[in-house]
Amino acid sequence: MIYVKKKRKRKIMDRIFFYLVFFVIIIYMIGYCARFFSRKKIDTTLVKFVDFDKSKIFDGIIIRNEKVYKAKKNGLIYFVLHNNDYAKKNSLVCVIEDKKANDDLMDELSQVNNNIIDVQKKRIDMSIFKNDIKKANDNLKDIVDKNMFIFSQAKNNKKINGVLDLIEKNLEIRNQILLTENRGEIKEMDDEKNELEKKIKNNICNLNSEEAGLVSYCIDGLENNFLLDKLDSLTFENIDIKAQAKEINNNSFVNAGENIFKIIEDNNWYIACRVKNKYIKDLKENNWKIIYLKQDNNFVEVEFMVYKILAKNKSESILILKSNKFMHDFVDVRNIKFKLEDNKKHGYKILNKSMVAKNLFKIKKEFVYKDEFYYVMKKAGENNKIKVKIYDEDENYFYIESDELKINDVLVKEDDKKDKFVISDVKKIRGVYLANNGIAEFKKINFDGDLKNDFVVLDEKLNPEIKIYDMIVLNAENIIDGEKIMD
Repeated sequence: MIYVKKKRKRKIMDRIFFYLVFFVIIIYMIGYCARFFSRKKIDTTLVKFVDFDKSKIFDGIIIRNEKVYKAKKNGLIYFVLHNNDYAKKNSLVCVIEDKKANDDLMDELSQVNNNIIDVQKKRIDMSIFKNDIKKANDNLKDIVDKNMFIFSQAKNNKKINGVLDLIEKNLEIRNQILLTENRGEIKEMDDEKNELEKKIKNNICNLNSEEAGLVSYCIDGLENNFLLDKLDSLTFENIDIKAQAKEINNNSFVNAGENIFKIIEDNNWYIACRVKNKYIKDLKENNWKIIYLKQDNNFVEVEFMVYKILAKNKSESILILKSNKFMHDFVDVRNIKFKLEDNKKHGYKILNKSMVAKNLFKIKKEFVYKDEFYYVMKKAGENNKIKVKIYDEDENYFYIESDELKINDVLVKEDDKKDKFVISDVKKIRGVYLANNGIAEFKKINFDGDLKNDFVVLDEKLNPEIKIYDMIVLNAENIIDGEKIMD
């Protein structure tokens, strides 16, 4: 009987324990769901490194002292001087040849020369140059006899090639002797030979530079549009032209009258551009200035003189810049982009909507104390030990935040109640909340400029507490420093 009662009592206890655990689990789940559905929705973004350039870019046109030369006949062009080579006055720049006609004539000339040689070989004994011909033939025989050993050495290619060159030169001398005699049948063939050579020469046109300067085969048709002595008369229409350049290639076909190359006579070059007066208000004529020219995908520094500022209306002018440096780097360029100032920035991209502002009280350092936390003391009698958080400082002051302080509050020193400090100044700082560890952590940011764009670019050197790939809270208006924002 006693055993039955104990067993029943144990069952009741087990049941009570089961219900208790069940209710605890239910309460935990209800609490978890309540926290899950009521928690703040936090959006974050990662800090990334960017290159950002908000400089004003101008469109200019390059003006130089240049002269264009045209082809005098149809044909293939062969460069003697190449792009950016320096041409002396009256030096040969390129050759144009009617190659098809000359190929046919060269075949005929070769045949005539062979005929002359064949005839001369048959009548060597009658030739007035027979002694010279015999001497040339003997020289050839001696060369071969003396170098037979070299020909037997298959590995000595260098010596073999040297002997072959020597034989070829002596053959050429012998053939020239054979072609020199001009009598009888030979005279007729020699006249034919001279006529063919004359035709070949007439099919070749030499183009010489009339002045010294830099050679360029890149022609855009605007070379004669701008006269250096009439820059004062430039108009917006003159400099708004977009050039279409054509570059002549070596061994390409050209037509008579076609622009072939130009000679740039000196190193002085000019850039003219249309510009709003507000961008050049600090510029003065004859002063020198570093500007930034676009070359490929980069901007390069070049020093220019402000040559002319031609006011055209109340708001716009034509700015003319002059330089004698690095002209050869832009020989093939007519339209150019440039910056008067370089405002390119490198750094961390921070979206404006992720930034928050804090108004901080300016407190002398000797009125701020540290125990387990930073605190200040209100004036005697109020018995207030106010906890504060420091976000910035300089040599003499801390900049702090506290919900328990306001302007005109009086602070005292802990050990000298007579020494007082009245809160009178507030400093505004901007910052972001980092969320790297699931806890909102405010970090001050330092940047120059305004908030006109959707983001700012932070100099990494001025913002050591911000790192690449930090997680930053986007909608941070209602976030509290130290708040848990992620489970």
